[in-house]
Amino acid sequence: TLQLDSNMVHWLIQILIDLAPNQPKLSREGLDHLEASRGLTENLIKTQKKLCEQINSITKHIVK
Repeated sequence: TLQLDSNMVHWLIQILIDLAPNQPKLSREGLDHLEASRGLTENLIKTQKKLCEQINSITKHIVK
């Protein structure tokens, strides 16, 4: 479950990076880093589906 927690945090950070507006005062290096960190929406959705499956699996195991 520790890996699941880590994956969920990483996914949430990627969502926040995608939602963050570009800051006009950001250096060129900062802008390049921000753009390199952005994930494709399709990848974020794919990751979200995997996380949901893992959470459902763990929940079923706990409920038993």
